[in-house]
Amino acid sequence: MRKFLLLLISLPSIGFGQSTLLVPSQYNNIQNAIDASLNGDTILVSPGIYNESISFSGKNIVVTSEFIINQDTSFISNTIIDGTDLPQDIVSINNGENNALLYGFSIKNGSFHPAGYSAILVSENSSAKLEHLIVEDNFSAGQGPGIFINIQSNVIIKNSIIRNNISRTDGGGIYIENSFVDIDSSTITENTCVLSDGSLTGHG
Repeated sequence: MRKFLLLLISLPSIGFGQSTLLVPSQYNNIQNAIDASLNGDTILVSPGIYNESISFSGKNIVVTSEFIINQDTSFISNTIIDGTDLPQDIVSINNGENNALLYGFSIKNGSFHPAGYSAILVSENSSAKLEHLIVEDNFSAGQGPGIFINIQSNVIIKNSIIRNNISRTDGGGIYIENSFVDIDSSTITENTCVLSDGSLTGHG
């Protein structure tokens, strides 16, 4: 364990904080670890399928898979936050966070009825970095089943894949409204809007 934690500390550019909370060895799901965390902490998630909705709850923390340790991309595809049968957003960063990082996950299988939910929501003047993610196979009866960003939020999307998401209206891959978004080295592909065109839709 000591060697493992030293590997984490050797990556200061990611912004590791005071404590590293381990899922599932210390906390049985991601949200329990977030609830126990403090600003600046890191939630480190081992490979597996986590069928849960998570909220950063206003905390400036890192939520990451083990991809962060050695950049092995298999950790991204094998650490899944699964939205099957969830009645809400899969990941929510919408409580005024100003330094939140979601890193190295697949986020998939959300089916949002009625409209109004997404795989990733960033809202309410929040700032977040979304890096090394696969956001795929989500459906919404409304807008932005992949990533929905609004209400003067500030988001960096980097080294990510947003694919095969289906919206009934628009913004199949990413929906942006009254916010600033920087998309870098990412692929947005094969997203569908049933009633309009546009994998990426922006307003304001």
